[in-house]
Parts: sequence; C-alpha cells; structure tokens
Amino acid sequence: MDVPDRILVMYEGEIVGEFNPKETNQEELGLYMAGAKKKEVKA
Repeated sequence: MDVPDRILVMYEGEIVGEFNPKETNQEELGLYMAGAKKKEVKA
C-alpha cells in the first residue's frame, strides 16, 4: 500500500474500482475484489 499511487480492482474481467492507497484500506479493497461493491472508474 506504500508503493503504488493508485490501485485498480478487477472483478469478473472488469475494472470495478480505482483507489488512492492513502484513502482506502484492505477491507474495502477486499469487498470490491469479491464483487460486493462497484465504483465508477474514470478511464
């Protein structure tokens, strides 16, 4: 979480979330990886 300047999460072959690692946590990322949430991603 200290190295990247952004984190993209994929679920079922689609990018479902884009995060700033300083503003998120592992629990939130896990929910997106499991398909529990979906966030609009700016390409």
